[in-house]
Amino acid sequence: MSDTALVVRVEEAGPAVYRHLRRHTPSGSQGMPAHITLLYPFAPQGRQPAETAEELRELLGGFPAFEYAIPRLARFAGSPQVLYGVPEPDQPFIALIQALSRRFDVLPYGGEHPDIVPHMTVASSGDAALIESIESEVTPALPIRARADHAEVWNLIAGRWRRFDRVPMG
Repeated sequence: MSDTALVVRVEEAGPAVYRHLRRHTPSGSQGMPAHITLLYPFAPQGRQPAETAEELRELLGGFPAFEYAIPRLARFAGSPQVLYGVPEPDQPFIALIQALSRRFDVLPYGGEHPDIVPHMTVASSGDAALIESIESEVTPALPIRARADHAEVWNLIAGRWRRFDRVPMG
């Protein structure tokens, strides 16, 4: 089974974010657009995304579309550092992630992180000066204003992320 992610794409992220995402993140260099992850890995153990499509449509159909903004950047500590956009409000994303996690019995972020922190990754690097430089370049493009009215299922196939499905909310 391929890696599968369920995301809300942030099409409004703009060229500064996309340039750094593609150069300084594994998923971006493999074709994943700017996004806020809802579940990764998404496909429940032993089930292909096509088998979960109806369940996914039913669940997301129960969540209304919503407006959000990304007004600031923050960093996850550690090595490498991860620079990310903070969506506000974050509660609709948390509610979606929790509901999806329960419905498909999949831990958010593969169980690697205990807390749910909705975020749009911009760059990842062990070079603190590079992260600082990227932060300085991207900050003037904020806030990013967007609307979450659908989620997308993406599959990693032969080293490239490809959109598999688009599922409306509300």
